[in-house]
Amino acid sequence: MEIPSNIFYRIPVGHHVSMKIRKGQATLYRPYTPIMSNSNDKNQMDLMIKIYEDGICTPSIEKNLKIGDFVEISDPIGDKKFEEWIKNSEELVLLAAGSGITPMIDILTMRLDFGKNNGNKTSLLIFNKTENDVATDEKTIENGWKLAELARDQNMIKNIIGQRISTEILKEYIDKKDVSRKAFICGPDGFIITAKESLEELGLSSDDVHIFQR
Repeated sequence: MEIPSNIFYRIPVGHHVSMKIRKGQATLYRPYTPIMSNSNDKNQMDLMIKIYEDGICTPSIEKNLKIGDFVEISDPIGDKKFEEWIKNSEELVLLAAGSGITPMIDILTMRLDFGKNNGNKTSLLIFNKTENDVATDEKTIENGWKLAELARDQNMIKNIIGQRISTEILKEYIDKKDVSRKAFICGPDGFIITAKESLEELGLSSDDVHIFQR
């Protein structure tokens, strides 16, 4: 998406925008999270949108939007700053399911930008029904998606296919030692509830967990 050259439009990590969508005679608004672009063009903004055939809005986006069309988006939405969590926590846990992967991309990118070799641990656990639900293969890497590039580091990113999130699964990836630990969660409602409960069982308080509402 190209931003007009006379507009400075900065979206903090973890924030999202509301996009105006036409569906027949109706006007709908849906939240989407921008992701960092591989392009050096400061006037370019990328939105990662998963198309659902039976979705309320995404079929209209796929069918009706063409190159050169204008779209309306809101100012950035969000009231929290996450830089301290991302930069300073000794262990950062990212839990995502389905399109909940979107806000994790910039968080993971920023985490790496702050330093790969500072000794801090990062885990992105992606829960999906099938392997086709998350694009982290070589073809996607060629297309320039940064997460796919990062996915080559299998010690940091784990695709968990066909399993529901649970305390037992998280125990495999979260250190037992007492460290400064923070977590982000994004996904369907049931996933969020179970993920939060599992993290609490592992010693994380609600102050150490942020939930992205889709």
